[in-house]
Amino acid sequence: MMIARKEALKKPAKKPISKCKKCRTLKNPDIITINIGGQEVVETLRSVLTSIPNTGLEAKFSGRIPYDLDSKGRVFVDRDAGPFKMVLSYLRTGGKFMPMDENPDTLLLFKLELDYWGIKCQEIDQ
Repeated sequence: MMIARKEALKKPAKKPISKCKKCRTLKNPDIITINIGGQEVVETLRSVLTSIPNTGLEAKFSGRIPYDLDSKGRVFVDRDAGPFKMVLSYLRTGGKFMPMDENPDTLLLFKLELDYWGIKCQEIDQ
């Protein structure tokens, strides 16, 4: 047991991953940076965007249909940031997120964004 530990100590130490975005050299293709209509930039996991089969988001981010890139190489989605971020929250919570804003337009915009991407929401469609 002591020999195994000594052998492990001889191996070079792994360099810690920097928390500074500018310092990172490792790229993760499963983290997607999205420019939403030029209004806001968000990052999320590809698995979140592809979590519901046969939707526009799943098709776009699984590679079945191409997507546009902005001048900085980020995925460009020509949608309004507010409703798109609500859909992202919906996906991140496994369909549990619902906007609680008192403004009825908020729920309408959320529903329209879900419809645009082909995402069904039983709570709204009833």
